[in-house]
Amino acid sequence: MWQLLAKFIIKNRLPLVILLGLSTIVMAFFAKDARLDYNFAKIIPKDNPIYQEYLQFRKQFGDDDNRLMIGWQSKDMFQQNVLNDGFEMGNTIKKVDGVEGVLSLMHAFKIGKDTTKKSFVIQPAMDAIATSQQAADSIKAQLHGLPFYEGLLYNKKNDVYLMAVSINPEWLDSKRRVEVVNNILKNTNNFGQRHNIEMHYSGLPYLRTFRTTELVGELRMFLALSVIMAFVILLLLFRAPYILLFPASIVTVGLLWFLGLVVLFGFKMTILTALIPPLIVVISVPNCVYMINRYHAEMRAHGDKEKALAITVERIGLVVFFANLTTAIGFSVFAFMRSSLLHEFGLVSGLSIAMLFVASIILVPAILSWLPAPKEKHMAHLDVSMFKGVVGFFKNIVTNHSKVVQGLAALLLFVAIFGVIQLQVRGYIFDDVSEGSQEYKDLKFFEKHLNGVLPFDILVDTKKKKGATQNKTLRRLNEVQDIFAKDPLFSRAISIAEGLKFINQGFYGGKAKYYDLPSSRDKAFIYKYLKNMEGKGGSNDLLNAFTDSTQQVARISVQMADVGSDRFGIVLDSVRNRVSTVLDTTKYDITYTGTSLVAIEGYNYLVKGLVSSVLFAFLLIALVIGLLFKRIKMLLIALIPNAIPLMVTAAIMGYFNIFLKPATVLIFSIAFGISVDFTIHFLAKYRQELQYHGGNAYDAVMAAIDETGLSMVYTAIILFFGFFIFTASNFQGTFYMGLLTSITIIVALFANLILLPVILVYWVGDVELEEATTTNN
Repeated sequence: MWQLLAKFIIKNRLPLVILLGLSTIVMAFFAKDARLDYNFAKIIPKDNPIYQEYLQFRKQFGDDDNRLMIGWQSKDMFQQNVLNDGFEMGNTIKKVDGVEGVLSLMHAFKIGKDTTKKSFVIQPAMDAIATSQQAADSIKAQLHGLPFYEGLLYNKKNDVYLMAVSINPEWLDSKRRVEVVNNILKNTNNFGQRHNIEMHYSGLPYLRTFRTTELVGELRMFLALSVIMAFVILLLLFRAPYILLFPASIVTVGLLWFLGLVVLFGFKMTILTALIPPLIVVISVPNCVYMINRYHAEMRAHGDKEKALAITVERIGLVVFFANLTTAIGFSVFAFMRSSLLHEFGLVSGLSIAMLFVASIILVPAILSWLPAPKEKHMAHLDVSMFKGVVGFFKNIVTNHSKVVQGLAALLLFVAIFGVIQLQVRGYIFDDVSEGSQEYKDLKFFEKHLNGVLPFDILVDTKKKKGATQNKTLRRLNEVQDIFAKDPLFSRAISIAEGLKFINQGFYGGKAKYYDLPSSRDKAFIYKYLKNMEGKGGSNDLLNAFTDSTQQVARISVQMADVGSDRFGIVLDSVRNRVSTVLDTTKYDITYTGTSLVAIEGYNYLVKGLVSSVLFAFLLIALVIGLLFKRIKMLLIALIPNAIPLMVTAAIMGYFNIFLKPATVLIFSIAFGISVDFTIHFLAKYRQELQYHGGNAYDAVMAAIDETGLSMVYTAIILFFGFFIFTASNFQGTFYMGLLTSITIIVALFANLILLPVILVYWVGDVELEEATTTNN
């Protein structure tokens, strides 16, 4: 089949190139509409119960992830100039396009009482700048006399202050997010500089903006680095500028098809799909290396250009096909997951890699046929002493040190098993934030002084209308709030109980001693006053933040620290157990929700799904190898040198406390798909050489090392540096993906050029001799 395909491609190379070019132009037309996804990744399926509960919660109470948190620590906050400047800063931020509201101690409200209208009045706690230090001190006393805000907007003990800026959700889900966040930060940073105060930022809008900005920057950087790296290495290896035509043309086709596919499927670029462009560069170059090396070898052997092209397409085309197929499988298995994030990544990456093969098998032979026959200087790379010495080193090890190889492999496997046992599954919601970054330090600031910024909510369904405002329910809600107050992992909780305390204080003229749940008698008067409130801030607006419209469901809202996926379940169970001692689950339906719970559920779903996908990829690739070699024995042999690199990588993660999480699980699927390329390339050549050497396993192995060793070393160098560039990432997951995949590739190279030949010669030996012809057919 491949002989006929080779003839067809060479005979029709011009029409094929034109067809490929026209289709790529069409994809370029769609590619111009590619856009980044500014939403949080859609990880868990839409029908997941926890996600459904979260959607219902948002429908009732609105967004819980649209607040930008700004914190600072200052003993001089109530100095006249600092207080006034903070007040003006908040007022300026309110006017920023996209900002819906600002809440800080300087922009807090208090509740007044209009006895004539028998109504409450919402009043700003600070309605003008302080005209003197005495006025500033008076404002301080007034603000500190509002217990509702302590632990929410300030920490009196540590002189820490918080400003919460609510941003329009539509702005957050678009590229305008960067604009609004930068405009806010411009004002707050200026405030900090004027008063020598270090400003700290957190909250999901800020971290999403940070992630998006970094993502765009790194996408451009990695793409540029991968292209530069590939071109430099190709020039060093082949020492001929015309060689760059091949990867340049294939990469261009691959990138345009990738972007076009993203648009055609109605997707947007996510943090995962943004990794595909540099991977396209890295994966396309080995295709060129394998084909050009074989073409040059054939030209040196007989000098017949047409024959050299035919043999290259026929023999290397098959190898490249299966190599790209296994790599595509390593990526595309994620398309079968119900997670939108992984489905999109798997579908687009798998099709893009398939397109790289099509571009390679058409463009490389076509360009070679139109170029002049290579001169001897163009084929000098086949004789580079350093690389020939490396190939000779591999042959020497296989010939003279086979027992040492087997012993070291067994020892390595034994040591790796202990490392794998120590491998832990752990991740954080803000995993991508590097520990050395300012963003990470800011997170720790909020966790230290305010116990975190992750939204966590409890919904208490009383099963009857107005049940949430009954005295017994209010007392129990208050007890639940006390549970969180004693837990260092949570911020101060608020609910309808806390809201009624605040209202009760306002009912009694703002005196702090009346910050308590109202009596039954007072509550009757309070509800009359609430009912008489006019316009915005009326009873519904005030109470709907804490209850549903029927006052049947009460909301307890709290912030929590990013405790990690391994501890989150324990913390949640502990909260459930303590809450159940206060709220009888036979009388109340209790739902735990919020962004933090959804994020951790998505994380756990992702890790489990990725592990199953990697196993699925392993089985599919094993099936491909089985179909290629048609023997169970060859299948088992092929899997050994590919299992060891993965075991070594897992062991490194175990020994060095690199946790198993979404970014690191991806390593195994990607690395396995690439590692198998080496195995297929070597075994395909070994199978051919068995015939040429009369079934002699040793001679066939030595010839296979001679033929494939140089290409495999070239490819390993390109892949190593291609993935190593990801270690420049500020995202921890991307850094480890680059580092560990690079290590896996090097281990895979040695496993396939040393351990695999040893197995073929000393474990298979004469059994293979009798079946050489059958295997090749």
